[in-house]
Amino acid sequence: MLSLTSVEKSWGDTHVLKGLDLKVSHGEHTLILGPSGAGKTTLLNVVAKLISPDSGEVLFDGINYSGIRDPAAFRMDNIGIIFQEIHLVESLTVGENLEMVQLASARASQASINELLTPLGIEGLVNKKARQLSRGERQRVALARAFANSPKLVVADEPTASLDPSNRHTTLDHLFAMCERFGSTSIIVSHDPEIESRMELTQRLSLADGRFGAGQLT
Repeated sequence: MLSLTSVEKSWGDTHVLKGLDLKVSHGEHTLILGPSGAGKTTLLNVVAKLISPDSGEVLFDGINYSGIRDPAAFRMDNIGIIFQEIHLVESLTVGENLEMVQLASARASQASINELLTPLGIEGLVNKKARQLSRGERQRVALARAFANSPKLVVADEPTASLDPSNRHTTLDHLFAMCERFGSTSIIVSHDPEIESRMELTQRLSLADGRFGAGQLT
């Protein structure tokens, strides 16, 4: 489904990604572990077509990223993103935040807004303004929004950051359950080694100083 070959990315004089190779098959759940500054977020941004690599090749279902002329439309039709910083439109309701994604995507989920919210236990928040939500509620709305376009791939940047162990695993339960429901592949980046024990993961990699560690693929 996704293939990266010799991907390089620098910011000014800082060489962030150093010849990365990555293959992810349909239905897999890949965890990329690494410390802050390892290049994890930059890698996710390349995968999500938010930025372009300086060199190397990225293929998504056989489509070469270098030939995509409208990255925003491509993301809306194929990729769900869970950002580390939760970006909701504060003046809109929970339902309206999800509807924005559905209206913009040619592959919009056939599920109703309530069907997206109910598995996360937040159907009662549909008419609540985003600015009125707690941190935990915002995180679950962000999860629901990531699946509003029936994405082929979901990328999650530190989805368990600042959560206690109970909420950490509840969030991952929700993420994997939504992937199962919508047939989505996932790539998760994190600095939290506790995530590595999750049975749903089919691939685990270690990223440090812009490179995958030798022998870290499982």
